[in-house]
Amino acid sequence: MKVAVLGGVHRYWNKYRWVADALEANGHDVRRACGDRGESAAAEEWAEVAVWEPKFLQNFSMAPNSFVHTAERSCLRVGWVFDLVAQEPGKPFAEQGMLWRHDGQKLDATPLLTALRACDLAFVKERGLLIDQYRRIGVNAEWLDQACPSSMGACEHREKPKWDALVLGTTRWRQRCRDVSALVQAGLKVAWAAPEGSEGVVKGVEYLPFTPPERLPGLVSDAAVLFDCGLRSDLDGYWSDKFWLALGMGACHVRRWSPGLPKPFAISTRYVAYWTYETPAEAVATVRKVMADPRRRLFGEGARKWVMANHTYERRCEELVQRCEAKIESAASAGAAAT
Repeated sequence: MKVAVLGGVHRYWNKYRWVADALEANGHDVRRACGDRGESAAAEEWAEVAVWEPKFLQNFSMAPNSFVHTAERSCLRVGWVFDLVAQEPGKPFAEQGMLWRHDGQKLDATPLLTALRACDLAFVKERGLLIDQYRRIGVNAEWLDQACPSSMGACEHREKPKWDALVLGTTRWRQRCRDVSALVQAGLKVAWAAPEGSEGVVKGVEYLPFTPPERLPGLVSDAAVLFDCGLRSDLDGYWSDKFWLALGMGACHVRRWSPGLPKPFAISTRYVAYWTYETPAEAVATVRKVMADPRRRLFGEGARKWVMANHTYERRCEELVQRCEAKIESAASAGAAAT
């Protein structure tokens, strides 16, 4: 299949490159575009399926007579959202700030929502009832998980790691900061690699600069546990792709529980792939339990084996292509019936 992958240039997390690499590894003819309107339009004209970074597509979606809305397009346009859209707990989905903006009298669609509506199919991080809510506002949404790049290296499990727990990612999530504070207050040694700098890092935590994905296994090797809490823990099907990166490198991963977390069906019943907690006190107890377990290396090796067999971008892109083929076939059948 001819697949175009269209996304912006990202200095730190070039995730759509992982998608393009996986599609090529799966044997598809791939064209990448990260330029202007002309390059993107040409890529869509060439492709059978165009996989877009929605935040890149929105750069073109609001312009008058934009190619985004032309009826002549023959490829299937797919948006794959790698960020949580329903970021505001307690706020109705139809008023989420990433989808709607208030002009003082009414809600107007944001560029992101306009871009998602312009896709034939939008893969999102929310699922369950929120899929129906996407569809009510004109987005043909389906849930599709992220994955781990198959090129991810393996971390080590040292007998005397430098830190008890390592945290990766933004310091903006309040629950993450509260949970990390509990670790520090319990006397655990914690480091935090934060992209924003040291200002928001919890007091008592050792600040580390941002580390690019390819260097993460080396950093993670200095900690007994990789610890995480996402933006929201109440949404079915949502967890950061950090979940897959951590397990893919073979880390001992402790994370806040959220509904729908995948079960590590491929691991022996004697071992677990990751651990969850629901309260700060449970976070402390769980980190201590994992730190003290002499089987940490076996746990990590089992987790890496499970992810590399089932949750790489190659596997996820197989699913993406299958769904696209079904969509194309369905559209062809509907067109034939209409004639």
